[in-house]
Amino acid sequence: KGNKCYELWRYVEGTTVYGSLFTVSRSGVQAGFSAERSWFRVAPNPLVSGWAMVRYSLPKAGPVTVTVFDVAGRSVQRQTLVANKAGAVALDLRKLVSGVYLVRLDASDLSQTQKLVVQR
Repeated sequence: KGNKCYELWRYVEGTTVYGSLFTVSRSGVQAGFSAERSWFRVAPNPLVSGWAMVRYSLPKAGPVTVTVFDVAGRSVQRQTLVANKAGAVALDLRKLVSGVYLVRLDASDLSQTQKLVVQR
């Protein structure tokens, strides 16, 4: 930092800069992309209309529970269905007031939670 500017420069070992191309090469343990992270998605987000679609892709078909929680952790809505390996389910969320909610999808051995913002 210097010359009356607010830019901070830091040297990172193993970094190569070519014009606007920035390549980072690191060795050791690091977090990587996992396909398991994105096996379900809630859309639209933020929710305005009151109807949300939960799209999922599971490793095997079976019973699935979709639960909507408020920020205090109370269950606001719960829906159980027998799901295929991939598909979608519509959630009627017209009764919810504006705020932040958590949507959790529980399959046989999988569980994942995503944030949903409701705007009215």
